[in-house]
Formats: sequence, C-alpha cells, structure tokens
Amino acid sequence: MSHLLAQRQGRRTYHCHTGVCSGGGWKSFKLQTRFPSGTVCYLCFAPYGAPFNHEVPPAGSRYKGELCDFPHVLKELAYIIYQHQDVRNTVFARLAHPAPVTTASYWRFISRRRPGGLLGLYEVIAAYLDSRENVA
Repeated sequence: MSHLLAQRQGRRTYHCHTGVCSGGGWKSFKLQTRFPSGTVCYLCFAPYGAPFNHEVPPAGSRYKGELCDFPHVLKELAYIIYQHQDVRNTVFARLAHPAPVTTASYWRFISRRRPGGLLGLYEVIAAYLDSRENVA
C-alpha cells in the first residue's frame, strides 16, 4: 500500500479523506473502544505482540503516538467499515456473524477475543480485505 507512509520519521500517514472519521460519532468511537490491557496500542490498534511487536509506551506516560508506525490507520479503517452499512454487512456475512447495529455492539465485537484467540478487530479487517480482493 504505497499510500501508507511511516509517521515515526515525520512523514504523513494515510487519513480518511471522506469526512467519515470526523465529528461526534468518530470521537465517541475513539473514546469508547477499549481492548484488554497490554494487547493493542490505543492510537493505532496495532498489537503489541508478534508479529507486529509494537513498542509499549512507558508506564505512567501520556502517550501521543510517537511509537506508532501508522497512527489511526487501523482505527479509521475499523470505523469506516462500521459506518458503511453495506460494507459492514458484507464483512459480517463473511464472518458468519450478525452485523452489529449499534456502535456499542460493534466495539464489543472488535474488542473481544474470538475463538482461536484473535481479537474481533483483526477478523473484521481480514474479512474486509478478503472481500476487496475477491471483487471482480
């Protein structure tokens, strides 16, 4: 994905240009989405463990994303998937799971470990990417 550029070196990274990731719904989503402690970076949604090995911010620090390679990229993608009902329905059909109808039910799904130990977030993103690859 050539449009994704590393933020850590002072270069810009991808951001949603459609306006979906602005306003009250986006702010609420960012504040309400929580993952089990020590598993996922709050700012970029990258996992701390293998294979990504995102650096863990020092305890007690006010973290502003300086350790993130791609701040907000996965977070914005997760939100865009929810906001577009047809995309959300396609993704959850691929997951053989009813599509969440509220933001709260969506973030509950993405923040929990699924059978096999994968967070729902990564299942949603993988299903989305798979659906994009299989478009004729």
